[in-house]
Amino acid sequence: MPAASNAYGTSSPSYEQHSRYVSDALRAAAGAGADLTGYDMFYIVSTARSQVSGSHAWFWTPTRPIVINGTTIRWALTFGTDMWHWGHEVAAHETAHVFGAPDLYAFNGDQHRYVGGWDVMGHVAGAAPQYFGWLSWKFGWTGDDQTVCVWQNRTQNTTTLNGVEYTGRTKLLVVTTGTTTAYVAEARRKAYNDSGACSSGVVICKVDTSVTNGQGPLRVVPNPDAAPPPAGCGTLDMATWQPGQTFYDRGANVQFTVRSADAHNSTVNAIKW
Repeated sequence: MPAASNAYGTSSPSYEQHSRYVSDALRAAAGAGADLTGYDMFYIVSTARSQVSGSHAWFWTPTRPIVINGTTIRWALTFGTDMWHWGHEVAAHETAHVFGAPDLYAFNGDQHRYVGGWDVMGHVAGAAPQYFGWLSWKFGWTGDDQTVCVWQNRTQNTTTLNGVEYTGRTKLLVVTTGTTTAYVAEARRKAYNDSGACSSGVVICKVDTSVTNGQGPLRVVPNPDAAPPPAGCGTLDMATWQPGQTFYDRGANVQFTVRSADAHNSTVNAIKW
């Protein structure tokens, strides 16, 4: 690198500092013989002694492109020394930004008041880091044929939801409430990425795509009848809905009722009045 690590900013670099870091690192790689052609995204990993402490996603702007040996760099992820603390989850978090996922933690105040420990985009060290089904659908990993949408008034649908931790079958039950808003129900189980989850059952989220990054575009609906959180868990971590329980938003005229559940699935009835 042509400059010391502290020249590129530390935990929160400016866009100019971040762009210089990406440019200098990839130019150094190209100068050492790396062929950058044919790659859409680059991972830049700092040494353990670097003063670059934060990990961030970098996106190009057409007015200030980085072009190296004829290759335009469009996306890069830079990992700072915080990766030694967060582990592999920081890679999952930053990579998802490139795919279009927002930060689901709050930028101000209680960081985890929107989604608790659900989803790595909310709490990197959360107990249930599996991506929400809504984000998986956005990424294209969950198909339209795995999603049930209720959008007409005076309509109801009963769907068996397979845990988002597993492959195949139906994953989402979506009830639209406006042009940018919806409620989404998904089944969560203590398996795979979520093996350490504080609870299992149906998670209901309120989605508003008009809400900006870090301001709660996706929010887990609390369950007032949920079990008290044990040590290491928060209230939202316990906000799963169980058979016989009903969530009703009187203002939006939307209702979800969990009918039954087994080890892998939950059957949910949704009504849009």
